[in-house]
Amino acid sequence: MMVNMLKNKHEQTIALLISMALLMVLLLSVFYIGIHETHHLEHSHREADCPVCEIIYRCEENIRQSFVNISVAVYGILLTMVLTNMASELLVPMVSNSLIAKKVRMDN
Repeated sequence: MMVNMLKNKHEQTIALLISMALLMVLLLSVFYIGIHETHHLEHSHREADCPVCEIIYRCEENIRQSFVNISVAVYGILLTMVLTNMASELLVPMVSNSLIAKKVRMDN
């Protein structure tokens, strides 16, 4: 459905590249946190001068923001589907009750 919304191959390629870049940022963030999972054992709090803590914090923010964006997109798509379904159910009875829908001849 989303592919049909894109007008040409150029837009599809750009959308694919952007999606791949976002996926790579997300995966690299998870990978970096996984590598440095025992870093917090070296000190008890997030020190301002610790570059590893700062990068871990940014990776966590990347992951958090990605999931927020994904959930907003999913809720937006679901809301659109529900509203479209409701609108079609409300409009079908109005159209089916018209004289033209019932094929009534209107001769004088």
